[in-house]
Amino acid sequence: LSGHDDVLIYCAGFEDRCMGLINTFSSYSFSKAFLIKYEKGIIQTPSADKNELQISQKLQKMGEVEEITVNPLNPILGITKIFKKISNMNLKSCKISMDISVMSKFLLLIMLRSIAEYNLMNNLKIFYTTPLDYEIDFSKLAYGAGKIDVIPTFEGQHNPRSESTLLILLG
Repeated sequence: LSGHDDVLIYCAGFEDRCMGLINTFSSYSFSKAFLIKYEKGIIQTPSADKNELQISQKLQKMGEVEEITVNPLNPILGITKIFKKISNMNLKSCKISMDISVMSKFLLLIMLRSIAEYNLMNNLKIFYTTPLDYEIDFSKLAYGAGKIDVIPTFEGQHNPRSESTLLILLG
């Protein structure tokens, strides 16, 4: 990642792969970065404090950084803050980069929905860092649909004449 973006959306977490993109920056800068941090205690995970601090320190050397704390199970409030601030920037052709490596499913989907609602999809670059290796416990794998949820902001009246989208998230 190099050059200049108007906005960088970066998510920190406990996994090492959240450091993947930030370690590849080369002559990169931005006008505003939103560092998303997960609310503590919502989901029990190892501490992300070390990664959050390292990411924040590196980003602050490249531009203005605002930390946004979100609930990974209901991220609408945090995402709303981000997009209100982006719209207040009054950018005509906003260039956005976003690292989705450690975003929760709900966070990712609602973030993409917001980007589409603000007509910023054509201005978006998405980055993803894969884990070094997946540890799969085959005894805990589910076969079939384990859970079906309505994703906030995606519900509504179904019109059979409109285009439908089926989303399947595996893993």
